[in-house]
Amino acid sequence: MKIIMKFVLGFVAAIFIIIAVFWGSFIYVSNYKITKADTSVSPDGTYELVLQAVGQADFPFGSASGRLVLYEGKSRISKADFELFDDGRSIRSSIWEVTWHEDFVEVILSGDEQFDEQIILYFDGKKERKQLTDEEFVKAEDADESGVADSQTVYASESESWQNTNFMEYSGYWSCEGKTHEQILAEGGIELSCTITGDNQFSGTLYSQQEITERFATIEDISGKIEQAEFYFDYTDDEWGNSGTLHIQFLSDSIYVEVLNVKNAAHGSDYGISGAFELIREKEDIAENDIAVDSGYHSSWTEEEMISAVGERSQYYKASAYYSEIIDYWENVREVRDISNVMEPLFETDRKYYTKEEFESEPMLVIHLAKNEIYARHGYIFADKDLHNYFMGCIWYSPISDSANFDDSIFNEYERANLEILADLDTY
Repeated sequence: MKIIMKFVLGFVAAIFIIIAVFWGSFIYVSNYKITKADTSVSPDGTYELVLQAVGQADFPFGSASGRLVLYEGKSRISKADFELFDDGRSIRSSIWEVTWHEDFVEVILSGDEQFDEQIILYFDGKKERKQLTDEEFVKAEDADESGVADSQTVYASESESWQNTNFMEYSGYWSCEGKTHEQILAEGGIELSCTITGDNQFSGTLYSQQEITERFATIEDISGKIEQAEFYFDYTDDEWGNSGTLHIQFLSDSIYVEVLNVKNAAHGSDYGISGAFELIREKEDIAENDIAVDSGYHSSWTEEEMISAVGERSQYYKASAYYSEIIDYWENVREVRDISNVMEPLFETDRKYYTKEEFESEPMLVIHLAKNEIYARHGYIFADKDLHNYFMGCIWYSPISDSANFDDSIFNEYERANLEILADLDTY
């Protein structure tokens, strides 16, 4: 009897092992196996570009993951991942068109369910990409050799110009065709809302809604450090259980968002966020961003202008981790329950000497903000996300100078004396 039981248990275990091996192999082939689909070699034979398929296209009509890898000899110079939306078809030689130039190679990727995508891989390791509309593609086809050289110059100069760029000006709302949030709710579309601090730390949300079904998907808490005008963010849920990687690039007047390596949820939902999008600033946000970033409160403003400015900046104020505590302080300690809490700084540290005793009774957060508002009064740009959001929510604040260019000799005698006291008390 024991021999029979051992045989049965062994047989069952063997079946489980076989199933596990088969399933693991299936997952590997479906999602991770890299297959060479095609190659292209530069005219002088120095460089080789390889088109690779990563896994298989999502069943039945989903996207396919691909990769471009550029080699100089046996050394890899650069790579670019992409998603192909081609009615469920795989990565293959017919989906790409390669053009070699003196300093870069240009690739046009084509799929039935997407705009053509242009990817440029420079021989020095830089890369650029953009989504081509029909009109742009025609222009690209018709460009003569001098036009190609001009395009190269534009890409090179734009890439170099990002080296010392502060991306704070990209904070705000972006969408396809500049649709407002209300238009997206009514007509469908995709929207990126973001806040960027002085040290180029990005935080934001990507929202998508269908027009007919009104189903929506959201990727929240997107964060990352912008380097070379781009960053990647891995997400695990778009509210439909799907996961993937966002590749976000900052162009001269738009933001390019590409969803890579999409893995659909186990329940097989056919909805979520996928594809590539070139987003421009929302029409209503253009004026809002100009007010929020470029100018602060002025005593000549009308009541309507003040209320409008407070509303425009409220997104920053509420995004700060200090929001709840500072509102409670204004309402229950200062007994201020109107917009006065964002109209002027907490203390008159630029025109009055304070004593240590006057500050000691204040909450630690208030002391922390009081110290930093001495800098904020002179337009200091804060790298700390919460300080940035807090002061951006105050309509008296105008970001002017980052830490590298800020000169504290601008402080007057009151500010220097008060700063010394506050810095000693600040333990927040």
